[in-house]
Parts: sequence; structure tokens; C-alpha cells
Amino acid sequence: MELAAQLHLPLRTYVRRAALGARIPPPVPEVNAALARELSRVGGNLNQFLHAVHAGKTPEPPAVDLLQLQLLLAQVRRQLRGEAP
Repeated sequence: MELAAQLHLPLRTYVRRAALGARIPPPVPEVNAALARELSRVGGNLNQFLHAVHAGKTPEPPAVDLLQLQLLLAQVRRQLRGEAP
């Protein structure tokens, strides 16, 4: 029951996955969960800026490759959650 809570899964979901041999992700440490939330917030801001760039609402193009930055941010977020890179 404690592991199901650490994984933020209902007990019945955890038991079903374990019984069926499904992959159960490792628990995300609280520090990583906080970092993942912050990265999501930053990613949202980046996404809004990227839409503004594509819509021509910014005075000049950005000096960085925003698409590459967005992909990198998503990769870091997945790694913090313990998902495959």
C-alpha cells in the first residue's frame, strides 16, 4: 500500500499491474517531483513564446533554437520522472 502511494497510483491499479507483470515505474523522489513541476512551468512559458515567434508577434527572431530547447526540456523532464530517455 505504501509503494502504491509513493507511485501516486490507486492500490487496485498497483495490484493489477503487479499481478499482470506490467512495468511499474520507480517512485519519483519528492525533490524530482518538485523539479518536474518547475520544468513544466518553464516549458509552458517556452511554448507560449514559441507560438508567439511562429505567429510573428516578436520583434526579432530569438538567438537560440527554441525547438531544440523545447526537446531538451522534455528530455530532462522525462529523466527526472524516471522514464526512459
